Amino acid sequence: MSVIASWTVLFALAVVAAIGIDLSLRSPRRREDSGSRPAMQPGDVDPANLRRRRPLTQRLTGAVLLLAVVILYILIRPFIGL
Repeated sequence: MSVIASWTVLFALAVVAAIGIDLSLRSPRRREDSGSRPAMQPGDVDPANLRRRRPLTQRLTGAVLLLAVVILYILIRPFIGL
């Protein structure tokens, strides 16, 4: 693999790792209530319950991205000469 290609791959992995770290460490933002209840979604799903699970999904997505970067780096390392 050429030097430019190997550095490009490492840069791409670094960008994905930065996004994963950002998602993992970002604190959840709370929306202020506007005074009225949000409309119910089809199937009687309460939007407030969906908002409670969103931070966990965000952290899980960040962790999966970081794990993917580690696995890809382990697989690609012999080919890029580092």
